[in-house]
Amino acid sequence: MAEFLICCLLLAPLVFLVLAVRLALRVVRAVRRGRPPTPAQALSPKPLLELAAMSFLGTALCWAAGIGSGFYILDPDQMCGMAAGRAFSAFRTIETQASFPVRQICRWTDGSGYDLVPAWVNPAIALFFAAFLASLLACLAGLILRRRQVLR
Repeated sequence: MAEFLICCLLLAPLVFLVLAVRLALRVVRAVRRGRPPTPAQALSPKPLLELAAMSFLGTALCWAAGIGSGFYILDPDQMCGMAAGRAFSAFRTIETQASFPVRQICRWTDGSGYDLVPAWVNPAIALFFAAFLASLLACLAGLILRRRQVLR
């Protein structure tokens, strides 16, 4: 199971890049034609599902980056001490939260803390997930619009 997850994490950026290039080529083709797409064309399922896949992959990659930032090879006290520039001896524990928002907080005996997760991770997760939901809703709206046009 772990090998499958590692393989997925290694292939996800490549799939993300391929989908981004396909979407960019669609935009370039639409601009070259010189006419704006109709609402039915703009809400066609294929590009919206590709955008949803890209957004889902972006969410997963950012979440993996957040979780992986606290994955220490060194001892926890050394990892936290090196990241925060504090003394190793005063380290107490690491508080981990794998759900949203992703956190790996080092706590010292004086009560202070330092988050090992980069500051960009949680906003990026939120943006990618919002784009995922928006593209799925737009795809659903496009399918409803297309069905109404067929019934007329």
